[in-house]
Amino acid sequence: MKKLIMAVAALLITVAAYSQERTPRGAEERASMQTQKMTKSLSLTDDQQKKVQDINLMYAKKVDELREANAGDREAMFNGLKKIDGEKDAALKVVLSEKQMADYETLKKERMDKMKDQMKERKGYKNTPNKKDTV
Repeated sequence: MKKLIMAVAALLITVAAYSQERTPRGAEERASMQTQKMTKSLSLTDDQQKKVQDINLMYAKKVDELREANAGDREAMFNGLKKIDGEKDAALKVVLSEKQMADYETLKKERMDKMKDQMKERKGYKNTPNKKDTV
């Protein structure tokens, strides 16, 4: 009985450790996920969905290339991502209606705000008051 419990515990630990590993997603998978989310939130037509998938895939590949080329240079990465994002928005503007584009911009802003909040939480120790100040 004791051996069975130990075996089950070892199995659970192994499964838990394995499930925590994150494999990086490829450009195709990221583009498909983005397209699915956009289809649902923006009510894309079938034609729009195909065009948006192509746009998402093209820019996901550009992001991968940028990451490879600028692995250690944060400023170059930031500037490159900003440029790619602007190009992608321009391409989407051709495919989406005005309302869909406005909704897309709103969703994008909400996502950015959420990411900023998460970054603040992770680096919260930098934003907390000094211990001297709280005494």
